[in-house]
Amino acid sequence: MNILSSNDIHILDLPDEMLRAIFNKLNMADMLYSLVDVNQRFDRLALDSLYIYHLDFSIEAFNNYNSSTYTHILDRICSKILPRINQKVTKLTVDPLSMERILGAIDYSQLHSLSFVNFEPKILSRHLTDKTMLHLLANQITHITVDINIEKTEISNESEPNIFEFILLYSTCLNDLTFFQKSSREYLAISSLNIPYGNSLSLSLIKLKINVNTFDDCLYLLNGCLPSLSTLIIRIKKIARSTLMINNTKELFKLKCFSLSTNRYTFDYDKQVVPLLCRMLNLEELTLFVSVIRTKSTYIDGNQLYDKVLNYMPRLNKFIFSIHTHISNEYSKKKIDLPSNNDIRNSFTKRGIQSIDIFADDKLINNRGNCHVYSLPYQFNDFLFMNSCFQGGRFDKVRLLSMDDIRPFEHELFQIISQDFPFLRTLIILNNIPQKNKQHHSSTLITFNHLFELDLFCVHNDYVIQFLSDKNTRLSCLTNLIIRYETLLTVTNNFTNNATRLNCSKIKSLVTHKLFVGSQDYHSYFPSLSLSTLVNCDYPKSFIDGNESNPPTTLDYKTLLTMATPKTNTFKENISTLSNDSIIEEIRHNDGRIKRTKSDLSKQIILPNGSKQDISSDGKQICVQFYNGDYKEKFSDGRCIYKYASTNTTETKYPDGTRIYEFPNGQIEKHLPDGKQ
Repeated sequence: MNILSSNDIHILDLPDEMLRAIFNKLNMADMLYSLVDVNQRFDRLALDSLYIYHLDFSIEAFNNYNSSTYTHILDRICSKILPRINQKVTKLTVDPLSMERILGAIDYSQLHSLSFVNFEPKILSRHLTDKTMLHLLANQITHITVDINIEKTEISNESEPNIFEFILLYSTCLNDLTFFQKSSREYLAISSLNIPYGNSLSLSLIKLKINVNTFDDCLYLLNGCLPSLSTLIIRIKKIARSTLMINNTKELFKLKCFSLSTNRYTFDYDKQVVPLLCRMLNLEELTLFVSVIRTKSTYIDGNQLYDKVLNYMPRLNKFIFSIHTHISNEYSKKKIDLPSNNDIRNSFTKRGIQSIDIFADDKLINNRGNCHVYSLPYQFNDFLFMNSCFQGGRFDKVRLLSMDDIRPFEHELFQIISQDFPFLRTLIILNNIPQKNKQHHSSTLITFNHLFELDLFCVHNDYVIQFLSDKNTRLSCLTNLIIRYETLLTVTNNFTNNATRLNCSKIKSLVTHKLFVGSQDYHSYFPSLSLSTLVNCDYPKSFIDGNESNPPTTLDYKTLLTMATPKTNTFKENISTLSNDSIIEEIRHNDGRIKRTKSDLSKQIILPNGSKQDISSDGKQICVQFYNGDYKEKFSDGRCIYKYASTNTTETKYPDGTRIYEFPNGQIEKHLPDGKQ
């Protein structure tokens, strides 16, 4: 019988290949819970070793379930299914809700890979010190992925172990570690972990993928603590001049693969990055994603790369790069001659680097010039600091694009972008110069099928009209919008303009720059809005015009917002002084927590038990007032003061481990790190 011609096709009539394709569309829990024990054929397919070797129980897989349903599903999987497949599982992905139940269900004798997703530090620390986990780390696990979300972290405990250090010290079989720490403020600071310089953290680790805070952290990782490391993939938040006495000259013979990326501009490429690269004499693969500011020299081209970097890497066989050079000649009297696009291209091709593309200014405009050169095919998720010189290309991997220029962005350029960046999710535009060819807006409708977030905070009104008007642009997935309130009010004509209504109707998160009371027209204009965030600041015109008298050492597309915020006073030791700042945002969570953002961008978190935590705007100083009257303050220099209310005693802990106790009767005791007094 030809089943394709039948009007009554049963799922069991489908061949195994089609059933496997259907099963692959299901998350792991759905597949195990719904299909196992239905019949022998489903069991054979669902429990196949090629499919079941990796069990993924991360929360994203269960976002359609409530907590009771989720618990019921896990209970059945743990009791009825896992005991049948324990010899087949080699890789496990867990989150805070599933970890304890899944890991305690069976003995995973073949498990060698663990992924911890969306954990808070204190919760993961507790699980890592469990007896079962310690056994796995010491005897089986060779691959670990850690995904920490520290935005949710409230009051930390000084006695908790540092997770990065703990994993390296206790995972004696570990050879591959991916460690990501999510935070809007900073990444992991390796150099501040109080690990003795030069001490080995792991003798077995071969590959490390990590996000760190500073260039010092990168130097620290490459100077003795990981002696077997051959692959380092590192994203650095800020590349600036080193503040530590770390040797940046010792040759790195074992390093075979190195990837360096940063989303911020740096002034210190030549003084910091180049010397580090020259140490990698046996490097075989190099990836660079950097944006460099220069004030006295020209663009980075193929000749400079070869003479200063590549010439020191005779074994290099793979070079992937995206290098953006920004020339700023405002504060230097030295004349800078800019090469043409052809000259720059030839400087690469004559060195054997053929697959590249480039767009560059061939003359300075307002004492500034930009050059972006990158290898093809383009391999990065971000494309930063595009200007109006861009001519097009193919960028299927790019999810975030930032644009910045002192010349207008015309409708035709956005049309090119919509075609050449087909999977773009985030677009950030910085341009206060009005468009010239506005009459071409209605000629071609531009469509961004996947654009999720649009940042129009620092733009001329023309670009708001360009994107929000459905006559110019169609934004079927736009959910997050960042924009000035006055600009939004003008372009939408007090939320009555029908031309911009459709693209605004899907927005769920709106970021503005001032407090306002939404009118009835406002609420009907944004029917999907679930979060309105207020950023109480303005962009300084001097920075936009390029007249900043003291340019910062690092800049990125979000730094404009940071620079625009009011400068805060010194963080006071008395927590009560913080209450004088007005509250610009308050979020109340279902668990009773209250999170407040104040006008100086400091934050306050109030827990259900009455404890309060105040965090300075730069995140470096923290005050905690506990419900029992105890008080704790942590300073940027590493000092920590704890005042015990019950005994009226003060303890001061210093970074070297020294503790000083002050008692009510005036007695003072000093305890040294070795235990002596």
